[in-house]
Amino acid sequence: MNMNLMMFFGAFLLDLFLGDPYSWPHPVKLMGKWINWFLNKSDYQNKSKKRQQLLGYLLIISLIILVVCIGQGVLLVSSHASKTLYIIIGMYFNYTCFSIKCLRDESEKVLSALQNNLASGRKQLSMIVGRDTEQLSETEVYKALIETIAENTVDGFIAPALFIAFLGPIGGLVYKAINTLDSMVGYRYSPYTYVGKASAQIDDLVNYVPARIGYIVFIISSLILNYDWKSAISIGWRDRYQHLSPNSGWSEASVAGALGIELGGGHLYKGNFVEKPSIGESKKIVSVNQVYQTLTLMYYSGTILSLVIGLYLVYGG
Repeated sequence: MNMNLMMFFGAFLLDLFLGDPYSWPHPVKLMGKWINWFLNKSDYQNKSKKRQQLLGYLLIISLIILVVCIGQGVLLVSSHASKTLYIIIGMYFNYTCFSIKCLRDESEKVLSALQNNLASGRKQLSMIVGRDTEQLSETEVYKALIETIAENTVDGFIAPALFIAFLGPIGGLVYKAINTLDSMVGYRYSPYTYVGKASAQIDDLVNYVPARIGYIVFIISSLILNYDWKSAISIGWRDRYQHLSPNSGWSEASVAGALGIELGGGHLYKGNFVEKPSIGESKKIVSVNQVYQTLTLMYYSGTILSLVIGLYLVYGG
């Protein structure tokens, strides 16, 4: 059987059933430690804007080199030891790049906390979103969850799956490194305004194609699930750029269209109000039902893309 196919589908199934146990070793933890070490050692906050931007590029280069060297080294050693060990290691690397079950688990934690009281729901939501959550209404908590699920379906599965399909486990890890950089330093506000600029730009670049493929698979999933797939097409296309990110609008707009809801709008980030356009049309009141519908869209989209990638790995990979 095709080794790449085994590693890919093995990783997909592991993610669906296991998620990301906190106690397990994970490459992202090492990536995060390197990023924090680099930032602390560089003393970037006391440097000029131009020097901070240069450090931002050096951070990206150093992390990618580290990931490629260590990852490729481990795979090379395992391949000499045994074919089985090589497949297991490659499968584990792939598995750490996916986060479908983790995203569902974190979303359900928010919904569970929200059942207790709004304050608990807001606090739990703050663990997975960048916006300030202290003043959000219950409806805004649901909207934030839907936006997060829609966007992270691309970041947490579609994009890494495509990188793995074309570049193998190391490609997946490199994508994960770039995505981790963006999540840690790719912000417009202080103290990352300049040092994180390059990370945000390269993340936009590597997600350009995956975001648009996400638009397609969300439409197909909407059709299969008997959601409003026609609006997923039209609203998804109309509002694809109604977002500060050049990529996130594709997934959020298609989901908003499929569910008949309105997303987006301005919010506080670290105390700073960020104006954002609205996405979709308010045909329905946003509730917990739409959150679960978005999770279902995520699972269907992941499965559809996996089947397409499986065919590619069998016949063209």
